[in-house]
Amino acid sequence: MAKEQVVLTEESAGDFKWKARNPDGKVISGTATAGNVGDVSRHLIERGLIPLKVQQVDGFGMDTEISLRKSVKQRSIVVATRQIATMLDSGLTYLQSLDVVIEDCEDQILRNALQAVREDVRQGSMMADAMARQPQAFPSIVINLIAAGEASGQVKEAMTQVADQLDAQDALRAKVKKAMMYPLVVFVLALIIFMGLMLFLVPSFASMYSELSYGEAKLPKLTMMVVGISNFMKSPAMGVLVAVIVGGLWWLRKNKDKDHVREYLDPFKLKMPVFGKLFHKIALARFCRTLSGLLNAGVSTLEALEITSRTVGNVRLERATLNAMEAHRQGRTLVEPLRDEPLFPTNLITMAQVGEDSGRIGYMLGKAADMYDRDIDQITDNMSALIEPLFMMLIAGMVGTTAIAIYLPYFSIGDVMAE
Repeated sequence: MAKEQVVLTEESAGDFKWKARNPDGKVISGTATAGNVGDVSRHLIERGLIPLKVQQVDGFGMDTEISLRKSVKQRSIVVATRQIATMLDSGLTYLQSLDVVIEDCEDQILRNALQAVREDVRQGSMMADAMARQPQAFPSIVINLIAAGEASGQVKEAMTQVADQLDAQDALRAKVKKAMMYPLVVFVLALIIFMGLMLFLVPSFASMYSELSYGEAKLPKLTMMVVGISNFMKSPAMGVLVAVIVGGLWWLRKNKDKDHVREYLDPFKLKMPVFGKLFHKIALARFCRTLSGLLNAGVSTLEALEITSRTVGNVRLERATLNAMEAHRQGRTLVEPLRDEPLFPTNLITMAQVGEDSGRIGYMLGKAADMYDRDIDQITDNMSALIEPLFMMLIAGMVGTTAIAIYLPYFSIGDVMAE
C-alpha cells in the first residue's frame, strides 16, 4: 500500500491519518493536519480519491479511529432517501426535494449534512459530490449509486434504488435484532430466577436445617452442592466474577469493530452452534444485496467489490471479497475466485455463473439475496420455536433441582431428631 503525506494548514488543527483509494484502484495512505474529519475527507475527494478510513492522532500519539457513518441512524437515512426519491419522481428539483426533506428531518446530524449538501448543489455541485463531502452521514454505497445515476442520466431511478437498497439493509438489521432479542430476554429471565433461588430461597432453608437438627444433620450431596453454589454467589468472589464479566462485555462492545478483535470474533461467530449458520446467511445476504445494487447501477465491478467488502460485516467474507477484487483486476472472471472460497456456497456460485454467462449477474445476485432473506426468516422462526422449549426446560430443571435439593434433607433431619 503506497504511503503519502499531505498537510493542510488550518487554525485549531489536529493530526489525522487517512487511507483512500485512487482512480487506479490502488489504496494509498498518509497524514494530514486539519480541523476535523470532514476537512480531511473533503480534501481527499477534491483530489479524486475515495476516503476509506480517517483516524485522528491524539496528543499522546495514539490513533483514535473516527467512524464516518456511526453518527447518523440508519433508519433516518432510509427515510430521507425515500423522501428524496418520491419528491424527484413527483417532478421537483434537487433543491426543492432537499428543502422538503430537511424540513421533516428529525436527526440533527443528518439535517446538518443535508443542509450542507443543499448549499453545494445550489452552487453547482452534483448531488453525489456534495454527499461525498459529508462522509459522517452518507455511506459509500449511497454516494456511488447516486454518482452512477447522475452519470447515466437516470437520477430518479438511482435515488429509488438507493432507498430500496438501504431499506433492504434496514430490514435485514431488524431481522438480526429479532433473532437475537428473544433468546437474550429468555436467558436473562432464567438468570434472574436462578439468582433469586440461590440468593434468597436456598439460604433460608439451609439456616432452618441447621436449627432443626442442632447442626448435626448430614445434608445430601445434591443439597450440599446447591448450598455451596448459594454460598459462592453471596461471597466476594462472586462480585469479582460479575465485575470481570461486565467489564469484558463492556470492552467487547467498545472494541468489537476493531480489526484485531474482529480477526478472532468473526470466525468464532461463524462456528457457533445454531447462530453460526444464521450469521453466515446474514453476511451472504449483505454481500449479494450490496453487490447486486452497485452492479445494476453501473458501478464498475472493481469498485463495487471494494464497497461490498466494507458492508458484509464479517472479516473472513470481507477478505474473500477483496481477494475476488484483486483476482478480477488481474483478468479473472468474478465467479472464478468466488468458487475457490469455501464461504461461498454452491448455490450462490451457480446463480452467479448463470448471471455472468447471460450478462445479468446483478439481477441473479439480487435473486440470491432474496433467497438468503427467506432462509434468514426461516432460521429465525425455527430458532424461536426451538429455543422456547429449551429455555422452558432449563428453567423447569433449575426450579425442580432446587426443590429436590430442599426436600431431601428432611429425611436426614428426621433421623437425627429420632435419635
